[in-house]
Amino acid sequence: MDEQPTSSKKIIWIAAAVIFLLLIIGVFYFMTRGAKNSTTATSTSLFGSLLGGENRPVTGGNTDTTVTPTPTVNTSDQNPGEDPLFKQLSIGPIAGATQVMHDGKVFVRYILRENAHVYEVDPRTGVSTQLTNTTIPRIYEASWGSDGNAVLLRYLAQDPLSKIDIIKTYLAYLNLPIVDASSTQSQGTLVGDFLPDNISALSVSPDGKQLFYLLPIPEGVSGTLVTLATKSAHEVFRNSFSEWLPELLNNGSVILTTKASANIPGYSYLYTPSNKTLTRIVRDKKGLTTHTDPTGAHILFGENVSGNLTLGFYSKAGTQGDEETVHEAPLSLTTLPEKCAWATDMIHVYCGAISGTPPRAQLPDDWYKGTLPFADSFWSTDIETAQINLIGDPQKLINRSFDVTSPFLDGNGQYFFFTNKSDSILWAMQFPKHLQTDNSALLPPDLTPDEMKDAAGSFPQTAPTSTTKTVVPVKK
Repeated sequence: MDEQPTSSKKIIWIAAAVIFLLLIIGVFYFMTRGAKNSTTATSTSLFGSLLGGENRPVTGGNTDTTVTPTPTVNTSDQNPGEDPLFKQLSIGPIAGATQVMHDGKVFVRYILRENAHVYEVDPRTGVSTQLTNTTIPRIYEASWGSDGNAVLLRYLAQDPLSKIDIIKTYLAYLNLPIVDASSTQSQGTLVGDFLPDNISALSVSPDGKQLFYLLPIPEGVSGTLVTLATKSAHEVFRNSFSEWLPELLNNGSVILTTKASANIPGYSYLYTPSNKTLTRIVRDKKGLTTHTDPTGAHILFGENVSGNLTLGFYSKAGTQGDEETVHEAPLSLTTLPEKCAWATDMIHVYCGAISGTPPRAQLPDDWYKGTLPFADSFWSTDIETAQINLIGDPQKLINRSFDVTSPFLDGNGQYFFFTNKSDSILWAMQFPKHLQTDNSALLPPDLTPDEMKDAAGSFPQTAPTSTTKTVVPVKK
């Protein structure tokens, strides 16, 4: 009678031991799985922050305005301790950026696409500080003026009556608090006014003082000039042709270039509001796109020649008798003018350009549509000598590619800022102390001998092309 209870006790002890062992195995399994999930969560968090996830700013309140520095990328050809050649600056996709100066140092202001929050980043450290908390969802494009204190926000909205999408343009000014020891408000707001709906194109002058925009009208298009400091606006242009892209110069004149397509000849004109005349400049080039210096004296232009993308420059060459002559010459870079930035001397240009054999495509159409991304290297060129120098190839240095858009230089000549078109992230490339003078060892190995010769800046100079200036009255 005593053996049965003993057997039962043994069974109970064995069952308890098995359960205890299973509990230990279960705890170990969930602990190791939790650690693995922790790693995955970190990756997801970083990806989410690029899309405005966990790092999404909060509207209103005294939020922490300083964002942890974004990861920097070290290059293989730099000494330990040197700043990286390439550095990510924005915490997410941006709609536009500009430089500002504090105490002789350069900072960059940018605006997030997802919510229009304005940040300021120190390119030396990568630390971003949130300046405003006014939320406007899904900004597509932002153009800056007034030394970074005014910004034009462009986005789509649905008309409540017609249910048709319309293009909204909001001219906003940064209303920033005065920060001192007694201040409790750490973030400012965006305040401003809406410009007319469905503005087709706009341009802010390089000095940030004026705005020019084009608005479709029944007769074609009208152009309005706005002084940003006073908000005064007056119409200065009317034309029956509406497919223009404007570039406003510091003196109030406007470069008007026909919208580009690979198989359609394009033309560029200088419009002078004081006498209301169009002066034809760059002409009859398929796929024509342009980017002028702030004075209008030199113009980079791109064209499609038999399916090949080419870059050249135009400048006034002087006069012969009563006729004004101009000079056109090729530049040995395969790129679009909008991938380039002018230096302050108006002679040197810095660009993102294709290395190796360029693709044969419908350019610039395919690039605008996003069906043909570029993998750019970074180059400098002198338009007077046509000498070019390779600054760096990110595919070889950091094993990643950039499709450069919206580039600009800092006032101190230390940085080339740009947006990566594929993800709208803001980056900085810090110029090396000495640009390469002999590029032969750095040129991509897949270039042909002739291309390497051209890339070294030794292609034969073409003779200047002289043309007569044509003045065309504006149709009113």
